[in-house]
Amino acid sequence: MNVALVSGSDRRDNVRRALELVADEVRGAVSGKRLVMIKPNFVTCYRQLAATHVDAVRGVLDFIRPLVDGDIVIAEGAALGPTAMGYWRYGYRPLKREYGVRLANLNRGPTVSVEVEGAGGATRRVAVSKLALDADCRISVAMLKTHDTVVATMTYKNMAMGSVSGSLNKRRMHQGYAEINRSLSRMAPLLFPHVAIIDGMTGMEGNGPGSGTPVPMGVALAGTDFVAVDSVGARLMGIDPREMGYLWQCHEAGLGEARAEAIEVIGEEVAAHTRSFRKHPDHDRQVAHLRHSIGYGA
Repeated sequence: MNVALVSGSDRRDNVRRALELVADEVRGAVSGKRLVMIKPNFVTCYRQLAATHVDAVRGVLDFIRPLVDGDIVIAEGAALGPTAMGYWRYGYRPLKREYGVRLANLNRGPTVSVEVEGAGGATRRVAVSKLALDADCRISVAMLKTHDTVVATMTYKNMAMGSVSGSLNKRRMHQGYAEINRSLSRMAPLLFPHVAIIDGMTGMEGNGPGSGTPVPMGVALAGTDFVAVDSVGARLMGIDPREMGYLWQCHEAGLGEARAEAIEVIGEEVAAHTRSFRKHPDHDRQVAHLRHSIGYGA
């Protein structure tokens, strides 16, 4: 399984060059598709460090726009603040004119009820955007960030949680550390990204995903196996992918590859760009449940 890793000082160029290294796989994922959805990360509409930079999305569109005859929609459902404000504050509205795309709010519109994990072994249901479920190509453009419940967040977490519609449903996902990981992996067959992209120009450490501090990285990752891309991203942060319960569960379910020895990183060496991100203060509590499942830290 191939994951592209490039570095440089130009965010837009980094993303485009990463996609070019896995061009055949990406063309196969986007060509001929009726509806291509690009999902940035606006966990908050009030802090650019916590949100996908518009130039990363431009890098994606530079590559895929000539390949797509169908509809391209940039879609997000912000957790903190109105999504429309995020589009305005982060400079996304000009993309409509520049690339002929449209902007959508995943917190509004038709939804589908999806079963997830509740507390104490029970199940509960959340509303998920029908647009996200219906897209026949989903592209996640995420970042490298530590997280307050699942250790780290990258392409899959961005896609899944942003597609859960509205703040009430997003809160219903948070039933405990073990439960949110199982909920995310349970939703993966419905919401996985077909193309996974990480803009690692600047990461976030400590109190992520919204209030952490910056880590200069200057990299970009791309691939069509979201588990592999996120696993390489975790290693760049100095995080063992087994600490990310939902990601390892996706690996074990056969949805992608998380083992370093089975992933071919093309472009540049992971070791040349690895940093030791300061983890969230609750990190030890976040991974405690894994001792009873995959044996991590036992």
